[in-house]
Amino acid sequence: MTVPEASAPRKRPEFFNLPNVITLVRVVLTPVFLWLLLDGRLWAAFAVLVVAGTTDVLDGFFARLLHLKTRTGLWFDPAADKLLLTTAFISLTLPAVAGRFALPLWLTAIVIGRDILIALGSGTIILLRGPRPFYPTTFGKISTVCQVFAVWGGLLAACLKVAHPALDALYIITAASTLVSGVHYASIGVRMLRQPEPAGGGPAAGATGSGR
Repeated sequence: MTVPEASAPRKRPEFFNLPNVITLVRVVLTPVFLWLLLDGRLWAAFAVLVVAGTTDVLDGFFARLLHLKTRTGLWFDPAADKLLLTTAFISLTLPAVAGRFALPLWLTAIVIGRDILIALGSGTIILLRGPRPFYPTTFGKISTVCQVFAVWGGLLAACLKVAHPALDALYIITAASTLVSGVHYASIGVRMLRQPEPAGGGPAAGATGSGR
């Protein structure tokens, strides 16, 4: 009599862990935030924005606490951030949404323009050198924090119908940090392109890192 082999436990896809689910909440909240803005419910939109920002802190916290850093989280977390921030910057730049407290057009152009250039550069590197991880730098994290505060400050000013004088300084700091991070990412991209391809590996030999 033969004993049937025990079936191996089914492995849960790495996407379905607590940090990634929290990140998914941020993605779901983005259209809710936009709908509230377009509906003129600025305070409700501000509350959703705060909750979404909280999820950005929590997903990273739990990823480190529970040792759940994954390849999926490496791209999903920043993608969710970009979706929310891009939505916020574009919508809050429209006078029809924020009135005279709209974000400066030049600031939104710098933020969106840098992200487009980074996306094009990353695509070029992947095409020529194969898949590889793109880790956020200190300059990138600083610029993201500044962008978050710029969005919060602009929306809060629209809610209160009062613009604090410090907002202009915040916008300038945000623009400067975004430009600096863009130049830094560009220098990293140039170094990646100058690296020789692995012997016998071809483009597919590029490593895909893990992390959040």
